[in-house]
Amino acid sequence: INDRFDKTAFGAYLIIHWPKLYEIYTVRAIHDLGNSIFLKELVNKSDNECGEPSFFNIRFRKVVIDDYREYYAFSCKKIETSYCEELL
Repeated sequence: INDRFDKTAFGAYLIIHWPKLYEIYTVRAIHDLGNSIFLKELVNKSDNECGEPSFFNIRFRKVVIDDYREYYAFSCKKIETSYCEELL
């Protein structure tokens, strides 16, 4: 995931929950334009002008479920180990 967001961009004020590096997210919906996604784990505010903000799909990579243990093992080197032991 590319987690370097421009938090001053149009509609960014609605985002409470930002995607984070080394996390796995599930696509909840695809935006009508087809270039951005809504994430199941992150639901943000919406308003009449913007609706709920979505995230460009190019910021994410597909994770094959069979590879999740290897992915988490790599991620555990970057985050708290006790948290990872529960996941593995």
